[in-house]
Amino acid sequence: MTSSDGITWTRFTNSPGNRWFGLGYGKDASGNGLWVAVADQGTRVKTSPDGVTWTGRSTPGGPWRGVAYGDGLWVAVESGWGPEVMTTTDPTCTPQAPATSCWTERRPAEERALISVAYANGLWVAVGANAVVTSGAVFVPQPSQLAVETGENQFAVVGTAVETAPSVLVRDVNNNPVAGVSVTFAVVSGGGSVTGAVATTNALGIATVGSWTLGRAAGANTLTSTITDSDPAISTMFTATGTPGAATQIAISAGNNQSAVAGTAVTMAPSVVVRDVGGNLVSGVAVTFDLTAGDGTIDPASPATVTTDANGVAELTGWTLGATVGTNSLTATVAGSDPAIMTTFTATALSVPSAPRAVVATPGTGSVDLNWAPPSDTGGGVVSYRIVGPGARADSFGDAVHTSARMTGLTNGSAATYEVCAVNAAG
Repeated sequence: MTSSDGITWTRFTNSPGNRWFGLGYGKDASGNGLWVAVADQGTRVKTSPDGVTWTGRSTPGGPWRGVAYGDGLWVAVESGWGPEVMTTTDPTCTPQAPATSCWTERRPAEERALISVAYANGLWVAVGANAVVTSGAVFVPQPSQLAVETGENQFAVVGTAVETAPSVLVRDVNNNPVAGVSVTFAVVSGGGSVTGAVATTNALGIATVGSWTLGRAAGANTLTSTITDSDPAISTMFTATGTPGAATQIAISAGNNQSAVAGTAVTMAPSVVVRDVGGNLVSGVAVTFDLTAGDGTIDPASPATVTTDANGVAELTGWTLGATVGTNSLTATVAGSDPAIMTTFTATALSVPSAPRAVVATPGTGSVDLNWAPPSDTGGGVVSYRIVGPGARADSFGDAVHTSARMTGLTNGSAATYEVCAVNAAG
């Protein structure tokens, strides 16, 4: 109903039908006069520029009992036990997705069932069941949503910071951004670190961590952001992938300390493994293999450049030792490294050793003792011995140290012939 004198009242058929409890007069965002009515059910807010024509508005929560305007702000209070307060600067606005209302739910410091609100002299005062609540500023909004804003699914070299510092967006139940909310960022996995771990949302509801440095191991890293002041706590998670850094280490993978007959190939092709400073395997690295001693060859030809595979391994096809008995060597160097990142392989080129010297046989009862001196030419390798002849094998022969053997199980008076042979890896 409306009245120009407070005595005579007129009811309009299009007036806002409902159980209306609160009515206030103020201005919309453009400074035009505006009536706002609030109810406890159905369409809980309606607005009118003249008190005659009313338009229903979407609103969160309720039941709303009182509404007032002051200093450019509309405030409504409710008698339930929810947010209890909602505010807006423009009750007539059209909500922009994802928001569903022009009103933002807020919560006073002390929860009470409120039924009326007023504003004067820079102070809001709300009253309710056994309570008077005051506020000199906007009631604090309540965050209810936390979502990743920027910085998800990034890649960075291990031990370095991701390019975009992770940030989150905090919203209330009506999808309105909430400023002034404390958000804590913490590393969950990957062993990295953050700076500025506690950040406060800005006017757009966004909180940004200072920086996020990934751990030294290649692979997944995770970071959480949490609003700890909410009940229950609200969290969301960021993921990032650490990629291997530049090559800093090279080590022999296989093929070192071999021996073969001079002029022939070693059994196992030399290979190296390349890692970064954190010990992560590094693929795609050029490694140069180069002969440094012996007159052998490698395949591909020296100097050969081989690129590390997905496992960080670079492998030659083969290594043929020189024709001269002795040590052969081969280096493997990370191409372009300064100082050089390198390792060295060695191999021994062998020939067949000469015969043992000064072999002496001393007969015994049912046995014979054999003694000898090492060969004058070992063929470049470690020598062991093989004895050919009748009787049981001796209890002490067959290596480079022992040069004697006792053959047993013989028949006295019978002749026996023995051959003592020196052998190495070449034969």
